[in-house]
Amino acid sequence: MKKLALLLWTMLVLTSMVIGQSRFTSLFGGKYNEHAMAVTQTDDGGYVSAGFTYSFGKGESDVWVTKVDAYGQEIWRRYLGSEGFDWVSDMVMTRDGNFTLVGHKRPKDSTHVDGWVCQLNRYGEIMWERTLGGQKADQLRSIIQTQDGGFAAAGFTYSQGQGKSDFWLVRFDAVGNTLWENAYGSSRDDKGYDLIETTAGELILGGYVFYPDPFETCMFVMKVDRKGKGIWRKAIQSRGHATIEKLTLAADGGYLAVGWGQSKEGKRLEGRIVKMTSGGRVEWEKDFGDGGKDAFYDVKSSGGDSFVIFGQKEQPGSKQDLWLLKIDARGEVIWEQVAKGDEKDWGHAFNFTQDGGFILAGATKSYGEGGTDMYIAKTDRRGNLEPGYFAEDASFIAQKDPERPQDEPEDPFKPNLYILSIGISDYQHEPIDLTFAHKDAQSIAQQFEETEGNLFGKVYSRQLLNEEASLLNIKKGLTWLEREATQKDVILLFVSAHGALDNKGNLYILPTDFMSNDLFATGLNISSLTEGINGTPCKKLILLDACHSGQSAYDMLSLASIKALNVNQAVESLLGQESGVTVMTSSSGKEFSYENPRWGHGAFTKAILEGLRGRADYNHDQLVSLLELNLYVTQRVKELTGGQQHPYTPINLFGDIPLFVLE
Repeated sequence: MKKLALLLWTMLVLTSMVIGQSRFTSLFGGKYNEHAMAVTQTDDGGYVSAGFTYSFGKGESDVWVTKVDAYGQEIWRRYLGSEGFDWVSDMVMTRDGNFTLVGHKRPKDSTHVDGWVCQLNRYGEIMWERTLGGQKADQLRSIIQTQDGGFAAAGFTYSQGQGKSDFWLVRFDAVGNTLWENAYGSSRDDKGYDLIETTAGELILGGYVFYPDPFETCMFVMKVDRKGKGIWRKAIQSRGHATIEKLTLAADGGYLAVGWGQSKEGKRLEGRIVKMTSGGRVEWEKDFGDGGKDAFYDVKSSGGDSFVIFGQKEQPGSKQDLWLLKIDARGEVIWEQVAKGDEKDWGHAFNFTQDGGFILAGATKSYGEGGTDMYIAKTDRRGNLEPGYFAEDASFIAQKDPERPQDEPEDPFKPNLYILSIGISDYQHEPIDLTFAHKDAQSIAQQFEETEGNLFGKVYSRQLLNEEASLLNIKKGLTWLEREATQKDVILLFVSAHGALDNKGNLYILPTDFMSNDLFATGLNISSLTEGINGTPCKKLILLDACHSGQSAYDMLSLASIKALNVNQAVESLLGQESGVTVMTSSSGKEFSYENPRWGHGAFTKAILEGLRGRADYNHDQLVSLLELNLYVTQRVKELTGGQQHPYTPINLFGDIPLFVLE
């Protein structure tokens, strides 16, 4: 079937298609307990979560930080810790794309606890790390980046202050140096769990204070100026026990606090929400729950006069379910979702996502491998997870993490391979649909993934198939390549889709959401395809299986001006090469690219797969090189199509490199 994009796009007027929001649920864990305590979306559309593990790492418990892509597939993980106990409580993504974590650590066979702060770069590598505290037990529970670029962390200390424990507030500069620290409290137990910064740079701390007579804990909130001097403090009196877990600013300048409190009967816990003015006066207070042990652990303002809250509620039989709801400024529920699992599930943290949905993090005992596993779950804008999860007969669709004793580190002497594989068979208008483009992309990615551990240290793969291959998502994928790959690595960019030429002869790759009457705005110009990865000085192999893809040579030649290469220089390995780009296209500028049911692929992709599986190993050294593959593909595609299609390699700026090791 010919790819008739050039003929069809001039005749069809297509309307834009709304791409559904992607949803996923991913589990990570071993045979012991894991909990995710914080999660955020990164600029490239992926997600980073931080939690703790008792199954992996080198200590009794270790901090576990994981990055997944937009579909929940793991990109990297890091274990942080000592031989003792290490926990993380909170994480903030900084304005420059790094991650700052807080928690606490306890040496093995000791009762001494210290606060802990650590910053990781976007690849999970430690930039700086600080341990602080006194002679007793001190914990940091929350961290924010302040307006001045530094950080503020809140928790509680047994080493300082007046009582058994006091609120603990620490200010850091941008590289983790302590600027000042204060303890606040009374002769009673005071514990801080969260803090926020006002627009004026003041800090609001929330937690609880314990009163031995009557025996109860009360929600407690206080305000300090930017130097740590107290402005006011308020105890929110209630019957029984109550605490603030999280705070957020309200649109009117006040604050919303969420946590839990004893019910009026004193026999159960309920999720508690308190709205306060900027001066700490309680405007309203509401409890939510079904009679069990219910609690809220995170809250964020969703803009305007509404808030989203996350936690868990207990059901009969000691089951515990995830609980996500949205309320208005008066505390009235706008919508509510409850995830019903088989056992206990914990809702620790959430964040907003770029498409208006939510990313959730916590722990589950209902699903997974061990005692509890950490989860990362992506919802749509109304809190719906994958179909069926927020229902009585829910099934938690998960990507389980294989148990392993410890993360396998990257081999510093081998390059890593980053794959972005794009395949579009389904377009908005059926007459231009393809049959095997998405399968082409899947197969190419899977084939190269097999090189992990032999030719490449690690292989990181991202696939954009059919409706996921929108113009926005493709550009995000290019950004991911540029940000993740380093100069020692290799980028593989594969595209199987329609290509089209405008009236100036410029080639466009057609995303699934392109509009034929506005190709300039909704198509992906080849120059945009390459500009997205120009900033990374590594080797880039671009494979284009698209109609008129040979035309790309004219646009890609601009890359040559930024590379000073001697392409005739003999090379012995990937790392011995200068960085550059090689482009292989499926056809010349005046040809169509073909696919056929007998092949199960496009001709170009079929030839690449055959070559990588051994047919291109002309010198029988059990290694398929780029030049061998190029030679095989050129001859094989001509053979398959009866001479109607001729692959073309317009640019090769790094000569020959090994691509695939045969078994």
